[in-house]
Amino acid sequence: MSSFTAKDGDGTNFEVAAGFDSGNGVYYPQSMPATDRPLISQRVDSLGTGAGTTNMIGNYSGGATDFWTEPPAGEIWHLTRFIGLIEYSGSLRPERYGNAALTNGVKLVWEANSVETDFTAQGNITHLADWAGFTGHAETIDFGAGNNFIIFVGDFTKGGSILKLDGDTNDKAIIRLEDDHTDLVSHRVTVQGYKMVGS
Repeated sequence: MSSFTAKDGDGTNFEVAAGFDSGNGVYYPQSMPATDRPLISQRVDSLGTGAGTTNMIGNYSGGATDFWTEPPAGEIWHLTRFIGLIEYSGSLRPERYGNAALTNGVKLVWEANSVETDFTAQGNITHLADWAGFTGHAETIDFGAGNNFIIFVGDFTKGGSILKLDGDTNDKAIIRLEDDHTDLVSHRVTVQGYKMVGS
């Protein structure tokens, strides 16, 4: 067992199991209320840092293109949910993903220690109704004029877990695209959670 100073409000030492990340970050114990931990809210982007392109509009039919988020070295993030928003200039239809259904579809991938887990392995997201089936919560918004929107929320905690990302092993939460998405106005995904190790 190793002892690290954790940010618990009292500066108390906590015993943590051997093998737990021993970087230079501050440790936030699991028993700490979530409201006391540093919160994460970051869009997936073309660089994975929050500083790249966040609007996933483009023609990716020539090859798979990733938009992702990953913690910096020395930090561990626990992601609890993701929120997606798609904006379209026409009427949204459940059997389409904009103008038409996608050929290849959107993949949701978790990469941990260079090993990928494809959450959509049983069927990629090829039309808007798939978001409702995959997340359990999707809602369309039609203001009667202007563009239409769909919002979908995937909550990992409702499945009894979180998505752990360790910056020291370049872990990533990935949205993988392989179709033409130029017909959309906006196509964004935000991940949210909290730091277990960080500054």
